[in-house]
Amino acid sequence: MGSSVSYICINHLQTNGKLEGFYGVYEQKRHQLKSIDEYVAWHNEIKPHMSVNFEASETPILAFQRKQPPREVRTETAESW
Repeated sequence: MGSSVSYICINHLQTNGKLEGFYGVYEQKRHQLKSIDEYVAWHNEIKPHMSVNFEASETPILAFQRKQPPREVRTETAESW
């Protein structure tokens, strides 16, 4: 899992607000965590988000996994050799 630079559009308040919220919570929690990477893991894997299924305490990683298409299960038989 890596990271990349993402620029927000000028006058795009929704994106700007999301980033401000992310860093606002980071400022509140940073004394409890060792690094920004630990914060990102907490934010994506532990903290429930209102933007996904909040009633089920869904996290972004669970929402991502839920939205993935089903995987094809392959079984090999002697005939397929």
